[in-house]
Amino acid sequence: MIPLLYQLSYTGMGTDDSGIASGCPDRRSSSAPVDVHRPDSVLASLVALLWPESCRLCACPPRPGRSLCGDCQTRLPPLSPDCCRCLHSGPDRAGGCRGCRAGAPLRPMIHLSTHEGALRELILLGKRQHRDDVAELLSTALSAIIPFRWPGIRHASAVVPVPRHWLRRCTQGVSFAERLAIPLASKLELRCRHLLRRRRGPTQVSLSVGRRKSLAAGAFQPRSPRHLALARPNKVVLIDDVYTTGATLRAATRALEASGLEVQLWIVASVSPGSDPGRDYGMATR
Repeated sequence: MIPLLYQLSYTGMGTDDSGIASGCPDRRSSSAPVDVHRPDSVLASLVALLWPESCRLCACPPRPGRSLCGDCQTRLPPLSPDCCRCLHSGPDRAGGCRGCRAGAPLRPMIHLSTHEGALRELILLGKRQHRDDVAELLSTALSAIIPFRWPGIRHASAVVPVPRHWLRRCTQGVSFAERLAIPLASKLELRCRHLLRRRRGPTQVSLSVGRRKSLAAGAFQPRSPRHLALARPNKVVLIDDVYTTGATLRAATRALEASGLEVQLWIVASVSPGSDPGRDYGMATR
């Protein structure tokens, strides 16, 4: 404990307070640089000793420079290939995009991968435990691929998250889409704007596909013109956590565009493996 207290109290002054006798071979010359531990580095080492970093999903040590351990890293689904036209999904066995064959989707969409494995666990952890560190991790991964897959992001003015109803927000906190939007907007050098209100309705977690679609229609309304004016120029991107049927994103898009904004892109962290692009994208053009 004494050496630690000495390092914390040592100011690095030029006076020689060494206890090593003059002329000793181990004694540094007066002209030699002295490596003095800064107090902040000592404190950082102490914090790392008392609270060592662990994997975001388990208690194992993470891989160097990573947020996950080796086992959890291998359980991440691979990045999904994207269609060059709609960005939604890669080619199927027939060699084409089912979404484009069914009809152009309402908006291009960028996502990391399918909603399974360690990616699904990360999203559920972030949603249930309100983990900003998980949102930061996923937003970093998204910000690394968005400019390459959709260079038009530089023309957007704001990132708009899909909101919760205000009552659920008071009782359960902000949605995970909002937690994703804030760091992602910063990394893309955009603003995060809350431009939508959500009407009250039941949660969609356990609902059927048909019920989800019927509830999503008319679920959103734009905020006041004063808030909408903050998104000028009027090109925005819409973000949600998981794409299941696309009904929520379509309803939010129509509410924003009815107020004069242009939704250029959808961003989600993952896509449900049960979603059918041919079916869902065809619904987008009706």
